[in-house]
Amino acid sequence: MSQLEEYGEIVSIENHKAVVKIEKRDGCENCGAKEHCLLFQDKDWLVETTTPMDLRPGEKVKLAIAGKNYLKSAALIFILPLIALIFFYLIASFMVSDGWAILIGFMGFITGIAIAWIINRGKGTKNFSYRIIERLVRNDE
Repeated sequence: MSQLEEYGEIVSIENHKAVVKIEKRDGCENCGAKEHCLLFQDKDWLVETTTPMDLRPGEKVKLAIAGKNYLKSAALIFILPLIALIFFYLIASFMVSDGWAILIGFMGFITGIAIAWIINRGKGTKNFSYRIIERLVRNDE
């Protein structure tokens, strides 16, 4: 699977370990999932990565992440609640009337959202393994 790219600025670097602040993109403002996105939070999105490059704080860099990691997160956030809805509904439909089964299915959907939120917050950016692939701006140039 292809890689996805993000842009950021080096905040600090020590022993080839860099802390990079990821830049928000123009599309973030219009995204339907921005409430659940780590990048759209009020605080800066900082990631830690290793690099063999000679970088300094303030330099702009391009980072890469495997596309499969984004797909895993999307599946967690969007598909888990739907699976929970269907599962809760099917189980309830054997035990109660249709009206109650629909209500229980909806509670399953809410439960799926809560589980996805807890898992996503627990992992945060640890779920993603970023690599610096390019220096965009050098301070001394």
